[in-house]
Amino acid sequence: MGRRLQYFSSNRTLLQWHRRLDSIVASLAVWIILILFLAPYLYLIVWSFKRPGDIQAYPPRFLSPLTVENYSQIFADVNIAFFLKNSAIVAGVTTVLSLLLAISAAYSFARFRFLGKDWLAYLFIAIMVAPLISLVYPFLVVANQIGLTDTHMGLVLFYLPWNIPFAVWMLRTFVSDVPQELEDSALVDGCTRMGAFARITAPLLIPGFFTTGVFIFIGAWNEFVIAFFLTSTKARTLPTTIDFFLTYGSFQFAPMFAAGVVSTLPIVACGLLVRRYYLTGTTAGALKG
Repeated sequence: MGRRLQYFSSNRTLLQWHRRLDSIVASLAVWIILILFLAPYLYLIVWSFKRPGDIQAYPPRFLSPLTVENYSQIFADVNIAFFLKNSAIVAGVTTVLSLLLAISAAYSFARFRFLGKDWLAYLFIAIMVAPLISLVYPFLVVANQIGLTDTHMGLVLFYLPWNIPFAVWMLRTFVSDVPQELEDSALVDGCTRMGAFARITAPLLIPGFFTTGVFIFIGAWNEFVIAFFLTSTKARTLPTTIDFFLTYGSFQFAPMFAAGVVSTLPIVACGLLVRRYYLTGTTAGALKG
């Protein structure tokens, strides 16, 4: 009996050590992946506070003093605030319009059966995978003909064909996760289809709206190809200002790094806010269900 207890005790201790080892290996792997992803961004942030001579020195002067001259330069000389405003307008309007125009289609895909449903879904996928560069010239011709060149509305209208199908596919999944029995109960109680959607389904879709919206916002904020060809001065967005830091035979790395940090901060802040609201909304939706 004593030997059996000793045997089980040793096996239990060995199992605990295996679990601890697995936990350590998993944590180490997570930290390695995190460092690999964060290292370029941390490099960008640190070197945005360095002088141009320290960046281009060989070897680089890692322990040189920090400065905010690069940020002062991009706001004073490049007027980066103007391009930030353009990017915010275009990305914000694109996000709102994409969600408003996509929700009805997403609801129809999730709730109804109709002729050609599958083919229409595949058509949306085909639209999303179309390369932007192949459509730049047609977009440019159309924009010139209807007077949308170098305008915010022109960029928004040309961003919608890619973002609406994406929003439909994303919101379709969230609508499908809402039990249809909740809407059926509202219909039995006298609600119309629109009333059941507005009172039952829409509040539970708030996390889906924010999740889909942040992806659309990031895509519109970072888009370069169409914005580069369709804008020149008035509606030029932040990603297209990269050529401001290119000179004959060299790059202005210091202000370029500073502009990169400024352009990514809204995306980081948006992601953190949406993550917090998404968790809250998911919990609230589960309690309501």
